[in-house]
Amino acid sequence: MDRETLGQRIRALRIRQGVSQAQLAFPELSDSYISLIESDKRVPAPSVVELLAAKLNCSATYLVSGVSEDVVDELRVTLDYAEIALSNGAAAEARARFAEVLASADAVALPDMLHQARWGHALALEAAGELEGAIAELTALTEEASAEADLDHWAKVHVALSRCLRERGDVSAGVEAAERALRHLIA
Repeated sequence: MDRETLGQRIRALRIRQGVSQAQLAFPELSDSYISLIESDKRVPAPSVVELLAAKLNCSATYLVSGVSEDVVDELRVTLDYAEIALSNGAAAEARARFAEVLASADAVALPDMLHQARWGHALALEAAGELEGAIAELTALTEEASAEADLDHWAKVHVALSRCLRERGDVSAGVEAAERALRHLIA
């Protein structure tokens, strides 16, 4: 699915509101900078995105992702419900709700939310005893996780993978996964 770029969304909103580049820019930015952003030749800093969102009467999330706040809110509620179900031991319900978020075309444009859904889905699969699915998802997450960006989450993903491998009966693979993670940390 082709999605509009940040610049295209800014341009479309500006034109829809009947505002020139100079009017949108004034007084904090230059109209040439707005032109460069709209033509995707410059990527604005988050503070500039916030400023433009306020001037265009939309959310910064919409400008960055193209996903409306209503959809983001719906996905957030579904994720929250899935996490509550998981913490209450309702693994099947949690798995279904996480899968609902993962199936949403809009979730692709929201990487943090997508990652949260994948992580929760893996834990729900584990809780439901679907270890092969959990291992596949956790393996993919370990390849994407960064110890430098979020050490706590990185460790949780690796521990979960090791635990699932052990629960499947493959103790040596679980130990190997944990040792790989440890080697990465000391390297």
